[in-house]
Amino acid sequence: MPPASDPLIGNSVYISTIQQSWCTSNAWHKSFAMWQKQSMEAMEDAGAESAIARFRDFKIYMDPRHQFEGNLEPVNLGPFDTLGPFPGPVVTSPSPLPSEDWDYSRIVIPNDGAPGVNGEYYLHMHGADLSGVINSKGMVKGYADSRSFPQSPDPVAPQVEIGWMSEMFDVGNNSGDVTDLAQYNNRLLPYDQNDYPGADVNYVYPENKAWCVNRSTVGVNTFNLGGMVAPCGLIRIDQLFSEGGVVDQPLIIEIELLPGDDRGYLLGNMQDM
Repeated sequence: MPPASDPLIGNSVYISTIQQSWCTSNAWHKSFAMWQKQSMEAMEDAGAESAIARFRDFKIYMDPRHQFEGNLEPVNLGPFDTLGPFPGPVVTSPSPLPSEDWDYSRIVIPNDGAPGVNGEYYLHMHGADLSGVINSKGMVKGYADSRSFPQSPDPVAPQVEIGWMSEMFDVGNNSGDVTDLAQYNNRLLPYDQNDYPGADVNYVYPENKAWCVNRSTVGVNTFNLGGMVAPCGLIRIDQLFSEGGVVDQPLIIEIELLPGDDRGYLLGNMQDM
């Protein structure tokens, strides 16, 4: 067994979600509008509005890693047939029935790279565009690429200390330093105007919501990570290490949903972040 001072003894987990920011909120809203507009226009042109899939919904990935590794499947937590808060059968009991038709949304880019060639792409919130094994477009990156940004430096102006309007109030005081500061100090943007948080360059990772470290390798320890909002219902779980000598330490996560008015659950609108 590793010594007691070994930082990898026990278990550690990070819980992350889509970033809660104006970038992701606006990126989701605009991506959804573009996805819906493309399909509706095509169906209207074909005169086939009534043939639109009934359970069609806007389903996205959190980031490229979500696409490559897929979703976690829940397990059945009962009935218990042994003593203890988390008996052995928990991790081996049958899982609930898997989800049925859950196709992630896709967009089509006509003449993609060559005339007459259509490219189909999934959508993910954080990260750069992907091509190859998985074709997918970054939503925050796409939103950033679709917007104009402020002029920098702002304003672009002549030397205001020269001219009759300036000379009107020149009563002997030297105000050149003051006008220089007012004109040239802080005229540049305090951020990279084309590198949106959550896109392909500026902090491409999900937003960390909670974390815990269990340093014990004996018995069962329980941690309550508190409440949070999970945009689009997506939660990322990173188990950083799981060591306790010869046998890895299991990790069981239970998610409680708050009651509310949306089909019995409390949900937040993407536009309200």
